[in-house]
Amino acid sequence: MTGGHSNSVAIYDESGRPVFFTRERRIFLSLDVDLTRIRCRSKVVRGVLSAINVIKVPFPAVSLSGSGLKLHPVR
Repeated sequence: MTGGHSNSVAIYDESGRPVFFTRERRIFLSLDVDLTRIRCRSKVVRGVLSAINVIKVPFPAVSLSGSGLKLHPVR
């Protein structure tokens, strides 16, 4: 989607012709790991887990749209 309610912005291909496409709602579902929720007694380990938690680990996702379910693996 290029706009919130309509495709008011014109999109052109390499040859200058306008590109038309249908708008489609999609819902993506995936996992998110919070490493700070791991219980440990060591302040050093907690600090390391907190620092690593800044980096987000990609997980496969599933998308749900009008055309059905689709799996999006990590590339």
